[in-house]
Amino acid sequence: MSVPPPPPPRRSRGPATPAEPQSSQPAPAPPPRRSAPAEGATAATAPAPVAAPSAPTRAERRASADANGGGGGRRWGLILGIVVVVLLLAGIGGAFAGGVFSGGGESAAPPKPSTNVDLKTGPVTARAPGTDAATSDPALPDQALAVIGKYIDDAVVPGLRTGKVKTASLSGIFDQNALTQLDGEARGALLDENLPKAVGDINILAKPVKIAILDDTENKTLFVTARIHFDIQVNSAKGKYTVTRKGDVVLAPDTNGDLKVTAWHLRTYTTPPGHPKVTTTTTTTTLGKRKKK
Repeated sequence: MSVPPPPPPRRSRGPATPAEPQSSQPAPAPPPRRSAPAEGATAATAPAPVAAPSAPTRAERRASADANGGGGGRRWGLILGIVVVVLLLAGIGGAFAGGVFSGGGESAAPPKPSTNVDLKTGPVTARAPGTDAATSDPALPDQALAVIGKYIDDAVVPGLRTGKVKTASLSGIFDQNALTQLDGEARGALLDENLPKAVGDINILAKPVKIAILDDTENKTLFVTARIHFDIQVNSAKGKYTVTRKGDVVLAPDTNGDLKVTAWHLRTYTTPPGHPKVTTTTTTTTLGKRKKK
């Protein structure tokens, strides 16, 4: 029995592709397959592309600034700047009007001097030797108060303003006996000299002046005693200070019948500015001989 021959080899339809050399690197894994969505699930859709944000317009920036208060801040800053400029211009104008920039830098005018005092008559008594009461001129209390007022105007205030009082200018207030004593140690009890000069207001707080009249047996006035109490408040360039003067001022009619100061018993306290210590001056004068009219 004979064996049949083997079948002939099949012929390939295309040219043979040369074999690629095998690489030592492992082949990449194939991408995973998408599985079909489960029944009832919604298939995910790819997100739509987002456009790049555009820059805000000028109107949008202004509206945003107004909403956040930025625009109002700029407006208020502009208003404040205008106000400051106006005030500076007004101040400079006032300085020119006040003379600060004229005449080489003149200083401000000193305060206007004035004296404030309210003198009032207190209780009035009249006596005569050997009697409990006397009949005297009812105008005497007012005359005595007028002399005290002239003493303040012509003796006290000039001493505080200028630091010196001319004795001769007081002849209408003091008689010759008193003027002589003013040139001695008694001067400090009545006159306020060599103190810091007063500027502006001088305020004198005065208690009501008590008046005591002494007549002779013929109801002619011998003496009128005025009891005073002054607190003199002074302003000066070195500070404020107070002069307190209290006691009795004795007046007598001169040959013309006018009352003048002839004697006194006074205590004066002076408190200089910046000094807590108090200077005290007490003087008692004697009565001069009275001339018969």
